[in-house]
Amino acid sequence: MAKQQQCQIITATAALFLAVIGILLLVVPTEDVKGPPEFMYGIVLDAGSSHTAMFIYKWPADKQNGTGIVSQHSECHAEGGGISSYAGNKGGAASSLQKCLEKAMKEIPQSRHKLTPLYLGATAGMRLLNISKPKESDEVLKEVADKLKTYPFNFRGATILSGQEEGAYGWVTVNYLLENYIKYGFVGQWLSPGKDTVGALDFGGASTQITFETKQTVENNDNLMKLRLYGRDYQIYTQSFLCFGRDQVLLRLLAHLMKTQGSERSIVHPCYPAGYSDSIKLSGVFDTPCNKRQAPNKPEDDLQIKGTGNYDQCLGNVSGLFSFDSCSYSRCSFDGVFQPNVTGNFMAFSAFFYTHSFLEEATGISITSPDHLEDAARVVCNMSFQEMSSKVKQEGSRLKDYCAVSAFVQVLLVNGYGFDYFSFPHISFQKKAGDTSVGWSLGYMLSLSNLLPAENVLLRKSLRSSILLLVINTEDVKGPAQLMYGIVLDAGSSHTSMFIYKWPADKQNGTGIVSQHSECHVKGGGISSYAGTKGGAAHSLEECMEKAKQEIPTSRHKLTPLYLGATGGMRLLNISKPKESDEVLKEVADKLKTYPFNFKGATVLSGKEEGAYGWVTVNYLLEKFIKYGFVGQWLSPGKDTAGALDLGGASTQITFETAQRVENEDNLMKLRLYGRDYQIYTQSFLCFGRQQVLLRLLAHLMKTQGSEHSIVHPCYPAGYSDSIKLSGVFDTPCNKRQAPNKPEDDLQIKGTGNYDQCLGNISRLFSFGSCSYSRCSFDGVFQPNVTGNFMAFSAFFYTHSFIQKAAGITIRSPADLEDAVRVVCNMSFQEMQSKFPDEEDHLRDYCADSILLQVLLINGYGFNDISFPHVSFQEKAEDNSVGWSLGYMLTLSNMLPAENVFVRKTLRTDAWRAAVFLFSVLLIASVFFLVRNYKKCH
Repeated sequence: MAKQQQCQIITATAALFLAVIGILLLVVPTEDVKGPPEFMYGIVLDAGSSHTAMFIYKWPADKQNGTGIVSQHSECHAEGGGISSYAGNKGGAASSLQKCLEKAMKEIPQSRHKLTPLYLGATAGMRLLNISKPKESDEVLKEVADKLKTYPFNFRGATILSGQEEGAYGWVTVNYLLENYIKYGFVGQWLSPGKDTVGALDFGGASTQITFETKQTVENNDNLMKLRLYGRDYQIYTQSFLCFGRDQVLLRLLAHLMKTQGSERSIVHPCYPAGYSDSIKLSGVFDTPCNKRQAPNKPEDDLQIKGTGNYDQCLGNVSGLFSFDSCSYSRCSFDGVFQPNVTGNFMAFSAFFYTHSFLEEATGISITSPDHLEDAARVVCNMSFQEMSSKVKQEGSRLKDYCAVSAFVQVLLVNGYGFDYFSFPHISFQKKAGDTSVGWSLGYMLSLSNLLPAENVLLRKSLRSSILLLVINTEDVKGPAQLMYGIVLDAGSSHTSMFIYKWPADKQNGTGIVSQHSECHVKGGGISSYAGTKGGAAHSLEECMEKAKQEIPTSRHKLTPLYLGATGGMRLLNISKPKESDEVLKEVADKLKTYPFNFKGATVLSGKEEGAYGWVTVNYLLEKFIKYGFVGQWLSPGKDTAGALDLGGASTQITFETAQRVENEDNLMKLRLYGRDYQIYTQSFLCFGRQQVLLRLLAHLMKTQGSEHSIVHPCYPAGYSDSIKLSGVFDTPCNKRQAPNKPEDDLQIKGTGNYDQCLGNISRLFSFGSCSYSRCSFDGVFQPNVTGNFMAFSAFFYTHSFIQKAAGITIRSPADLEDAVRVVCNMSFQEMQSKFPDEEDHLRDYCADSILLQVLLINGYGFNDISFPHVSFQEKAEDNSVGWSLGYMLTLSNMLPAENVFVRKTLRTDAWRAAVFLFSVLLIASVFFLVRNYKKCH
């Protein structure tokens, strides 16, 4: 009996011990960790006029601001023609979809089948069939609907989209793929980027659509559509032109030629290439409601067609398909349809893309203006069929139509929609954006996901992995990566700025995903201005450095790299007073070493480094190196990089990628970022910064006017006068002439405000004569031709901003720039003061600054009518200041070791609750047995 009681006590004690340990483990502080959300899926069948495509989309079930973050999972192209081509062929349309739908059943998880919406949308081909043969149209739709209902998905309907819907959903697709609604920020969450939306141009087989946001009044309510996406409302103009799709235009053109030539047996076709002839059935021309004239007497007769390949005649006949006369609104596109002026950027896809691609490939012309489009269309139309076949072999049966389609695209875009010299370069011709096809179907799925309920995200109870959860089944879940920080002091010629950056410690492809944490502007001038003033430069940095200590977590201080980079101002001081330059650098270095950060050095950047790091900043902020994809991970977008134009106080830099050979090795720099190597052209011009040019201009005027006492200044506004010390003009190595005899004497300056004279004097600061390379910018420096897009920042941005504001001119070309600068230079000082009272300190210099910008960009770097519109003037991008410092920090983060991501052990919440209940029951039972045995023993 005693042994039995002893056994019970031991058993109960062991159970008690186990229960207490279990309870302790489960009450260790935990946190709720979100598990990855399940995926929702959607299927859209795009039943176009020429073929049907199936797109499978997916998005995280928790959604964002009410709309799914949708990505394309896969696509499938149905064999055969569009469903409208099966009219009268019972079962044909339904049968054509089987292969793709079987693929969808395999690719979408079975547990998601019943939750997956399935939708078929038919476009212009079925709209035409519905006009000409409504009964057959209904039969085709019913047949495919019955077929789709047999699949285990949530069938949402098979309908014919209106032209307005097709246009609007295409617009939604374009702007979603361009991240104009929502994007994943470098701060690690989905954000609304606040970008302007982009217009959509769609060119299908039977219709064409134009859709864009506009601030102008939409005079016809049929053209107005309202949408809600990601918590924001949009009002857009949209118009669809039925019978203006590629296939229908070609048929209408044949009917038009038969009518104008008065023959139903044979015609000459100016849009078909010379050397091409064909024979077609007359019924094929008139079996469409787009050709309204009566069908021929003998529809089965043949029509003989002979190509002549004449651009002008082709253009005239294609233009005859449009009506540009009557308009009952303030403005029309064609056929009496209201349209506001096109503004902003556009994406042109589907047949627009294929036609544009063919023209560029066949002619070798880069089409960036209406003139280029005309030139390319003329070349194609004047090619013989044999010449076309040899140049573009893969096009086969489509070759004969490219002249007509090219002429049509020209008339539609330029004469119809009104794209001109300024707006045409803002059209981007694209087939895909990322890996996603551009069309209406993704836009529809986004709008549909707005109506689907979100699912709750799975929560798990999380413990540090060092705490063992006994034998309970757990799962490793990555916690958020720790943040690393970096500090860069940008010691410019006129002032110093401190930037604090941060990035996740796990990094991506060897480089940190860096974002700007904060910035601080040091009071006083640049550190070079403290030469000869002991302690001044170091003291000026204190306030910003104290801010850094407060903002960066103490645990990260020792790991935070701190770097000071000095630019043009210190480069000049190092030339004129090298000893004082060294003293200033040593002084600030000694000061920075007293802070608890990982001091990496205080150095003078070369012009080459300043230019290259500025280029890195620009392309990082434009997401040219890396971006967060809708698939939920950081990806390399494979985009072309943008050039960087920097204008500081003492120097200016130009940097860009080029396919041309860089003839001077000094201009070549190699960088590695996010697992990819880059070779760039970069050049820095010392003494061509804003402040140094102003001083050089004063010295030049003194020399040409032969006076050290008084000068007239054509770049200073009329009515302005000033007196300055001569020493202020010559205390720089940029002015190479000897200093005056009496440097403390005053120089009297009187402004005259004369654009032409100012332009002439500033132009003489540049040398455009000698060049020992194939091409130079100025001063004998090699430079390849500028290509692609550029971002112009720092003083370029401020000067450009002022000119536009002062002149009231939107600057989109070199001619606009000249006009605006002329307005600024011819303003009196009183006029400037009354218009811009807040700019008082800078007003006198804006004429000279503006002409410097004009001469540098146009005459120096070689931007022209075609390339200038591709320069974007910006101060910030995505809340980050644009300059060399972020680029330096990205390159530096390439060399810092990554940290392991913190891993936690997690339980589902329901499993955690069950474990708590189990151990609690065990605890109570153990206590009960122990108490009972204790009473028996006593």
